[in-house]
Amino acid sequence: MSETIAFLTEEEIASLHEIALEQFGGLLGVRQDGGVASLADYAPNKAHYERLLSIPRLAGCYAFAAAKFHAFNDGNKRVAAAMVEVFLLKNGMELIADDDETYLMLIDLATGAIGEEDMAAWVEENSVPL
Repeated sequence: MSETIAFLTEEEIASLHEIALEQFGGLLGVRQDGGVASLADYAPNKAHYERLLSIPRLAGCYAFAAAKFHAFNDGNKRVAAAMVEVFLLKNGMELIADDDETYLMLIDLATGAIGEEDMAAWVEENSVPL
């Protein structure tokens, strides 16, 4: 069933990072080899191994990976937000939360105030079909 899900590619994630830095500034580059691949593989692995097939919950998994793995030198939370939005759109959904609420959730996620399941549930509660 996961083959019907349009997952994010490494190239898309790298592009989202570049766009975020162009718009808001920040330090270019990745922190370690394979970091972007880890981000790209995280949600597909959740779908395959844990049979997690909810699009919004998988979007929350992407947010968790981006906010916690720190694949990039800068802009990880911005990339997390973009990954959620783009993944949802690729799969016929959209995030309806405003930017301020999304920002606060990502801060809480990055600082450990909330966990992956909390983020996934929040995305699910704040997503609607297109």
